[in-house]
Amino acid sequence: MRIFSKLATSVLCAASLGVFGAALATPVSFSNITASWTDISPATGITISNNNSANPSMRWGTPATNAGQSGYDFLAAGDFSVNAPPNQQVTLGTFSHLNNPITGTSLSSATLNVAIDIAINGVDQGSRNFMFDFSHFETPNNANPCANGGANGSGVNVNGCADLVTVTNNNLSEDFLVDGVLYTIAILGFKVGDDIVSTFETIERMTNNAVLIATITVAEVPIPGALILMLSGVMGLGFAGRTKKKA
Repeated sequence: MRIFSKLATSVLCAASLGVFGAALATPVSFSNITASWTDISPATGITISNNNSANPSMRWGTPATNAGQSGYDFLAAGDFSVNAPPNQQVTLGTFSHLNNPITGTSLSSATLNVAIDIAINGVDQGSRNFMFDFSHFETPNNANPCANGGANGSGVNVNGCADLVTVTNNNLSEDFLVDGVLYTIAILGFKVGDDIVSTFETIERMTNNAVLIATITVAEVPIPGALILMLSGVMGLGFAGRTKKKA
């Protein structure tokens, strides 16, 4: 009874702080990040390579210059670990659109599937999968105004009308309860410059990049009131027993 009462005292002390969980920063690890392009439209005329790897790619169209075909690349981040808390953003990989002048077949849509192995405080949490739906608009390079409403020859349309890439990620998130602490890993989406965007304009005759960003947030879980009452009762019984024994 004495040992259990000491345990109950410790738990109640934690409850007095309003939390039950790790007080120190805990390592959150990301490893074996791989990706693949699926659900590609049109189904023919587009070449896929290195699917289910750290660097899958697609290519399409007949090159109109020596720059080659247009295409999408995804380059996954290598294995890394960060401490949480504090809450923070992490980069999971880089998406690139090789926007080269082409004729013929162009991509309309595709899905990027990203798989990530996650561990928290050295404990494997398994692999998690995230899906991103891409819509692609291969704009006529010589239009004026361009599809984005801007003038041809200036801004993002400096080399001809910018293509439009739209990404949907449906606010993907996963929760992990470890040692009384709730870790939430949420995919914010693709970041261009300082902004998370769902649609971005890609400059003609250039490789345009966007980084895939996730956040880690931490919320310590309070002890349920019923558990506090139960432990208080156990402590009370222990105190009563010791008093009776002395008498």
